[in-house]
Parts: sequence; C-alpha cells; structure tokens
Amino acid sequence: MEPTGLTFDELLNEKPEGAFYQQKQYNVKDVRFATPMRKIEIYSQALADIGFDPLPTYLEPHRSPLSSPELLEKYPLILSTGNRNLYYTHGQFRNIKSLKEKNPEPRAELGPTTASKYGIQDADEVIVETNRGYVRMKARVDERIAEGVVIIPHGWPGEANANLFTDTQCREPIMGYPEIKSLLCTIRKA
Repeated sequence: MEPTGLTFDELLNEKPEGAFYQQKQYNVKDVRFATPMRKIEIYSQALADIGFDPLPTYLEPHRSPLSSPELLEKYPLILSTGNRNLYYTHGQFRNIKSLKEKNPEPRAELGPTTASKYGIQDADEVIVETNRGYVRMKARVDERIAEGVVIIPHGWPGEANANLFTDTQCREPIMGYPEIKSLLCTIRKA
C-alpha cells in the first residue's frame, strides 16, 4: 500500500468507505498502442516466439457443423452462451428486487423461423441441450437473432447454468479459453 500514501490503519479506522489516492485522469496521454511497435500490429512476434502462427488465423470450433458432423443430426443449431444484459454482472446482483423486476429470469433467445420450426413460442418453457447436458429456461423469440442460432445468458444458477455446457477439452489453443460461443445444440419445449 506504500505507493498509495494510505495506511491499512487509516483505511480501517478513518476511511472504511475507501479513499482516493490519485485523481482520475480522463485525457489521453499517449495515442500510440501498447504494442512493441506502438502501432496496430497484425503480425505478433510474441506469438511467433512461442511457436504459434503470428498472423490471425481462423480455427474451426471443435463442436461445429464442419468439425463434428456426427453431432449435427442430433444437435442442428448453433449455441452461443454468455450473452450479457444491462441489469447483472455475471452472477451478481440477481437478488436486488428492482433489477429482478426488469429481468426476472433467464431466457433462451432464438429467431422466429427457428422457433416456428421447433414449435416454440415466446415465453414457452424450453430445454436447450448439447452433448454435455441441458439447461431449462423460458424462450424469447426475437427477430434480431440469426436463424439457426440459440443464445443463452450466463450467471444463472441451477438448471439455467450455462456452465453446464463448458467442455474443457474444447479450448482455444493459445489462451486455453473454452469454446462457449460455438456449440451445437437442439431446443424443445419443456
């Protein structure tokens, strides 16, 4: 804490609500990028140095119509998990009454043609299923959603927990981030 000029005792006893140690600066000090060349870099020497392709490269997801055609008959839709909303931060604030009134429950979003094909109407209880398991929530039919895609939120507990679909065997190879935006699924009325 030494660089802040504050002491633990001061924060504990005199300013338990917290204290500012530096005035927030809103001006831009340096307009260059935080890269070795201080410019936008498409070629990454850092990736090349550790043995990865230094140029942006498309990688087909592990569970997609092209890479897992054996799953496609049972799971013909694309699932994207983790969409966000204005009222919650991940799993936080779900017990705040005013926020819960605005967004009381998780919704599986899908386009009108996809909903019609699966006999689903807005607000129907649905089950979204992948090769990893299923979640249960209400449907939100919305024309802004691409047909053939189902989008579910993250941060909900129990049977609406999007983490039930996480497969640690399907990960982006450099950072190890799990593929949660490109799963195969199906949807049906609950």
